[in-house]
Amino acid sequence: MAVGGIGNCDGVGGANQPMVTSRAAALPEGQSPKRLSKGEEIYQLTCHTCHETGAQGAPRIGNQEEWKERLKKGRKTLLKHSLEGFGLMPAKGGHTTLTKKQVTLALDFMLAKLR
Repeated sequence: MAVGGIGNCDGVGGANQPMVTSRAAALPEGQSPKRLSKGEEIYQLTCHTCHETGAQGAPRIGNQEEWKERLKKGRKTLLKHSLEGFGLMPAKGGHTTLTKKQVTLALDFMLAKLR
C-alpha cells in the first residue's frame, strides 16, 4: 500500500483527501459492503496517493497488468509487504498507526477492484 498520510508520495496529508463513497461493482466472495466500505476509507486516507497515479512504481488500483506479477506472489505475501514495507513502499504505507486489520481491509479493497 502506498501512502497518503505520513511520508506520502506527493507531500499532501491523507486527512485532507476527499472520501470516495462508491462501492465495488461486484463484491468478492465473503466480502460484505460494510467491510469494503471500511477498506475504501482506509485506502482513501492512506493508499490512494501512490496507487491512483502509480507514483514510485506503485501498481495503480484496478490495473490488472500492473498487479499481475504481484498477484502471483499471493495475498499472504502482499499483506506481508503492506505491513512491513517493500521496495519504495514504507511499512503500512507510511501510516504507522494502522492496525493489521486496517491494512488488510485496504488491501482487500484494492484486490476487489481487480475483479
